[in-house]
Amino acid sequence: MPELRECIAHYFILLWFVRHCTDDGMDLRLIGLWCDATQKEAEFKKHHGMVYRLDSKSKVKRGTNNAQTSLWPEMWPDSGVCGQNQKINRKINRKRKGGEGRV
Repeated sequence: MPELRECIAHYFILLWFVRHCTDDGMDLRLIGLWCDATQKEAEFKKHHGMVYRLDSKSKVKRGTNNAQTSLWPEMWPDSGVCGQNQKINRKINRKRKGGEGRV
C-alpha cells in the first residue's frame, strides 16, 4: 500500500522539520491563511481567480455538502492574532525591502 508509506514518510519529514526549527530557535507561528476560490464562489470574480488572504470576517467554507466547516479557525474570532500577524508581516516586508538578507 504506497499511500501508507507516503503518509509515514511525510510524518518523518515534518517531524524532522519541527525539530530542526526548534533546535535553531525558529518561531513556527502561523502568520496568515490564504484561500483560492472555486469558479462557483463569489470570491472568484472578486479576486480575479487568484488566491486571497482570509481574516476573521471570512465566511469561506470547505468540505463535503453535509460537513462543511469554516476555513478560518473558530478559536481566533477577532482575538488580536491577526493584529500580531500584521505586525510580523510588516517587519518581514521591511527586512526584505531594506536588503537585510532573506527572511
